[in-house]
Amino acid sequence: MRRGPPVSPAKLDYGKSDRAPLLITVGEHDHTVPPKTARANFEKYGKSGTVTDFVELPGRSHLLLAGEGWEEVASTVAEWLEKVTGKTKTETLTTAE
Repeated sequence: MRRGPPVSPAKLDYGKSDRAPLLITVGEHDHTVPPKTARANFEKYGKSGTVTDFVELPGRSHLLLAGEGWEEVASTVAEWLEKVTGKTKTETLTTAE
């Protein structure tokens, strides 16, 4: 039986500058990926120089889009997408068709 930390062939390159923009979202009461862990990942990815943003959603758990108030979460993500792409939701839908 192997002892010690887990070993994975996949290694994350937090400093990779040619990646897509990244939005890290977390619920204030998330116990699966606590806000402290999400923020630590944000800080690691933020060193890349590529657009990296962090949003902590008050009063929410890990299931951000499940349950009452999911529209607020979706709106937050949509606003971020508009900011990073420079396109509104309508422009994006028209382009995709």
